[in-house]
Amino acid sequence: MRLPVFPGHLWRSVLGLHLKRMSDGSASMPQHLPHGLQPRDLYTWFMETPPPPDATMMRLYPSVPHPYVLAAPVLDESAWLQPGDALQLPLLLFGKANDLLNVVLLAFSRAARQGLGRQRAKAQLRKVVQVADGEERLIFMPGRSFQAPEPRLLALPDDAGPVLQRLEVHFRTPLRLAVQGKILPPARFTPYPLVMNMLRRLSALDAFHGSGKPRVDAACIKEAAQRVRLLDASLRWRELKRYSARTRKEVPMGGLTGHCVLDISEAPEVWPVLWAGQHVHAGKGTVFGLGAIEVRPLQ
Repeated sequence: MRLPVFPGHLWRSVLGLHLKRMSDGSASMPQHLPHGLQPRDLYTWFMETPPPPDATMMRLYPSVPHPYVLAAPVLDESAWLQPGDALQLPLLLFGKANDLLNVVLLAFSRAARQGLGRQRAKAQLRKVVQVADGEERLIFMPGRSFQAPEPRLLALPDDAGPVLQRLEVHFRTPLRLAVQGKILPPARFTPYPLVMNMLRRLSALDAFHGSGKPRVDAACIKEAAQRVRLLDASLRWRELKRYSARTRKEVPMGGLTGHCVLDISEAPEVWPVLWAGQHVHAGKGTVFGLGAIEVRPLQ
């Protein structure tokens, strides 16, 4: 099969298709779902994620952050996979979604058997491991029983204080930051929208998929974000598109790649939020694997 440059779109398409079939009853699924979730709501909860009726945050938005990231890297060019080749898909699940990992794996397993990509290449789900703190824990292999994952709390570090003054931020996959409804180009990049996007995403993930309690002082971080200075930037625009079967149109998915250096000496409060961005992605299109960042402290 041909693996496209933007494989996150492929994986989301096959996941959505098979979750849809489970939701409408055309494919079997586990009899009992956790958290009071009904089978008919499975697709909506994963793929559309509307705010709950009692939401106090983002209640006027059509959707809240989805509970997963298909963290496949964006490739330099498409690649052909030959029979016998192995392909890895990094998958992030947030909060309650960990209790539905067996359903997600069932969707991917069925997609593999029925064929992936335009070539409908037959495949098999061979192994699932949970990676935490550099160690691997076996979750699934054919012929062995499924082992439920052990979710770990994303323990935020304390603010940097006087120790940490400069950070180098690498954008590993295109970062789509929206300011007043428009995606930020390289020439208009500033640290403030980056920090604020991470703050909103982290707060929303906690609110809708985690404990429901904020773990950071949003007002304090918002004020501190205005004091972060951009020392250097080497950014470029990476053009990406995906095809929407619903609208039958191509959808732009391009964003910023490269790196920048930030001075947080007068805003140490932003360090926990920037650090957390490495684990949850940032910007728009995170479910496709966009917005992957890496933060490196500089001496």
